[in-house]
Amino acid sequence: MKSTESSGLLELFISLFKQFFLRSKESVFWLVIFPTILFLILTTIFGNVEENVELKVKILGESKMLEKVFSDIKQFQTEFVTFTDEAEKLSKFKELNNELRSGKIHAYAVLPRNFDSEFSIATILQKTKLQRKVEVNIYYVPVRQESKLAGDILSSVFNSLGTKEIVPVETYKLSEGEFEYNEFIYPGVVGMAILSVFIFGFMSEVEYLYRRGMLRRFYTTPINIINILIFTALVNMIELILGIFVLSLFANLKGVDVGKYLPSMISHVPLACVLLTLLSLNVLIFSKNQPSRVFVFGQIYFQAQMFAGGFYFPLKFANPVVKNFARFLPLTYTVDAIRLANHLNAFEEGHVLVPIIYILLLGINLILFSKKLKVAEE
Repeated sequence: MKSTESSGLLELFISLFKQFFLRSKESVFWLVIFPTILFLILTTIFGNVEENVELKVKILGESKMLEKVFSDIKQFQTEFVTFTDEAEKLSKFKELNNELRSGKIHAYAVLPRNFDSEFSIATILQKTKLQRKVEVNIYYVPVRQESKLAGDILSSVFNSLGTKEIVPVETYKLSEGEFEYNEFIYPGVVGMAILSVFIFGFMSEVEYLYRRGMLRRFYTTPINIINILIFTALVNMIELILGIFVLSLFANLKGVDVGKYLPSMISHVPLACVLLTLLSLNVLIFSKNQPSRVFVFGQIYFQAQMFAGGFYFPLKFANPVVKNFARFLPLTYTVDAIRLANHLNAFEEGHVLVPIIYILLLGINLILFSKKLKVAEE
């Protein structure tokens, strides 16, 4: 009897797998291949800043010598900002600081008054007891890869002018926490893959089963409706695993240390899958299985979670309103937990607790309103 039941469940799983995966070219592309394509696009655009970006740099002070030096650096658009007195210098300094923070420039340096003459005198006195120093201050934002690159190049330029004893360079990082974009974006694309599989995969497929009246036919058979829902979720999990596998292969080729993320992915991705499965079923209950309502919810939640949940940008440095809103989006904690392995996380706690709270609440709600899943389809 058990053997017959097991073979029947296996046949049911195989038929669902064929229906929702093998026969669906859209699923294969959007849920398995597209995450890898997105990763390659993002890392190609943002991962090689050194090769394809012009860096806007401003120098507060005058120097004919430096004008010639910076004119030979092809990646730099350099502008020298002059001042007449200390009050004007302070005003210009504040303007440059605001421009750097707003992203209008990538870095700036502050020179002492009469830099050229001071540098010449310091060079002459270098090996005497009357040594002098010409201090240069460099400001950049390390969390922005272009700004970090500009700051590094500025430091190299000033250090190449002479020994560090002559021109000691002081750097100021206006925002702490630098990251390698390829390493940062990988967990974000994994989160996007999880979201896509269950919002546009599982939820749409169960809605399709209801709309076609297929689930209603099983009510008169020995097959438990729960098994159909579980097997449909398993089919989507297989799609997700395949998608993450392909993504990881290409991420590894792009220099991402995938192995470092693997332990946290093994522990947190299944939690996210359970959470989104329960969320999808709850949406189907309260949308009364109407395709338009399911579609609207899917689009709103997908866009909100993907773009406000810190998938593609560091929440640690986000606007406080966005950061607080992201705390209510459950998949934010999954992606952040994966990044924790590489110290790229925005939150220090809640990575397990918050998803479990969502699972409990959604599970209780599903039990209370489970009869609505058996509403006959038109």
